Amino acid sequence: MAGVGLWTRGGIKERGTKVKIKNIYLMCMMALFLGGCATGANQKLDQKLLQEPVIPNSAALGQEAQAKINNDSRLTPEQKTKLTQLREETSDSLKHLRSQSLQLRGLLIQDFADGNDAEVDLIHSRLNDLSSRQVSLLFDSLNKGNKILGHIPYRQEWIRETAFFYEGRE
Repeated sequence: MAGVGLWTRGGIKERGTKVKIKNIYLMCMMALFLGGCATGANQKLDQKLLQEPVIPNSAALGQEAQAKINNDSRLTPEQKTKLTQLREETSDSLKHLRSQSLQLRGLLIQDFADGNDAEVDLIHSRLNDLSSRQVSLLFDSLNKGNKILGHIPYRQEWIRETAFFYEGRE
């Protein structure tokens, strides 16, 4: 076969094999390189997770967070108050999102049993949206906490480093 074919209405249209193989090779090499870079960080995170005690539920996590706030001697009373308020607001918002997720999952079970594929797809989309909102809420709270502590918020640090990296390039 002279080249890799592309199916068209009129038949098979030939393409250059060398160009296609070169592109596939480059894509595979990039994927292997990027995967190798992430593997070290993933392994390090996995090791830290193995050492972290299992937290049975969100209430236990909240108690642990509050204990760390209360027992940190580096925090001022004002910072402790603001961090406690932020923790409570975040917890309440997460509880609301979890409640919505449970309602949707209840509907999902019913719609799946009824064979209502269109509504199952809609529920899937809404569950993904709720999950995304939970992650956004956590990182927004992280940024607010960093501001309370006088640190540069997570995203602003990234923006600052990126702006520095690209400074003078056009």
